[in-house]
Amino acid sequence: MNERLQAMESRLESLEHWMKENDKDTRCISSGNTKQSCYKLVHQHMNWTESRANCKRLGDGADLVSIETAEENEFLLDMILDLRKSRCSAIWTSGKMISRGVWTWKATGQLFGYTYWMSGQPDNLHGLEDTMVFWDNRGDLHWNDGDPKSKQCSFCEFP
Repeated sequence: MNERLQAMESRLESLEHWMKENDKDTRCISSGNTKQSCYKLVHQHMNWTESRANCKRLGDGADLVSIETAEENEFLLDMILDLRKSRCSAIWTSGKMISRGVWTWKATGQLFGYTYWMSGQPDNLHGLEDTMVFWDNRGDLHWNDGDPKSKQCSFCEFP
């Protein structure tokens, strides 16, 4: 019975690896010697809370994306541009305002160290925008704050 379970686990790992390599909406990068992160652009429009729960279904350590460096941001921007047909004008991240002007990545608990805000943003329009999205303003992709109740695409990150 143990051998059968091991064979099934091995097949499952192979299938997961194949999906990461062949799903056009999923891309992986390695940083340093050991860390690999994979990113999945989810086209289904959901609010921020639903998007976060959906990402967590990808497995242990999966959540909405946290963007820690300019290189990671550029990788994600390139991915968005490559998948332009996605019809995603805004894409959720794990960014969340915890107090006026203070933003954190909910997935990691880290404060924003690197930012890529659109000019004049974040502005917390009408006091409702306390989550962060990649926003496409007529081809100009930057970060923007958004209303967590609005329905958007999302970026998941997982090991």
